Amino acid sequence: MQAKYDNIPVEYQVEPTSYIALKGVNELSYALEEEHLKEMFENLLIADMDSRKQNKVLPAYIEIIKQLNRDDAKLLKLLYKNEYNVCAISLQLHTENKEGYSELDNYIIYNFKINNGITGFSTLKLNPLVIDNLLMHRLIEVDYTRYYPDCNDQYETLFNSVKNRYKLKENSSLSYEKGIIKLTNFGLNFIEICLS
Repeated sequence: MQAKYDNIPVEYQVEPTSYIALKGVNELSYALEEEHLKEMFENLLIADMDSRKQNKVLPAYIEIIKQLNRDDAKLLKLLYKNEYNVCAISLQLHTENKEGYSELDNYIIYNFKINNGITGFSTLKLNPLVIDNLLMHRLIEVDYTRYYPDCNDQYETLFNSVKNRYKLKENSSLSYEKGIIKLTNFGLNFIEICLS
């Protein structure tokens, strides 16, 4: 943590706010075994000692950090590295002679930068709890009313790459909804303070 503090130019080093310092250090002491939590608390404390960031350090972030697991942090970092949003599809099961449909998987996404920053096509089926937790904290937004029109081929490719994983009855078929998963402004600020 001292090394991170030393990286702040001297002219921007300030005393931390008392609430963030006291609460953050207290919570950090409980998180020493969990590397992802420890890192986020350290980053929060350091940001609060940097006059360029101090006004963006929100007390709510302390409570949010306590409620994130390693997978939550990993997805937030992936969204951040991918210019704040990724494409997603929601699979829907249609059964003949029934009205409506059943959703199978809401959160299949692609478009990660992988292999040391090289953009590549990669699919990932996310645990819905990860998405729901990040939605609850308003760190991300999932929107199936919008999509990227210039990515129609990618949506179709994504659907084709996953549809054979499901065994369907004779009178059933699959379709999908196009959408996006993106960071909220609150989530973007959270990442810049706690994860970068």
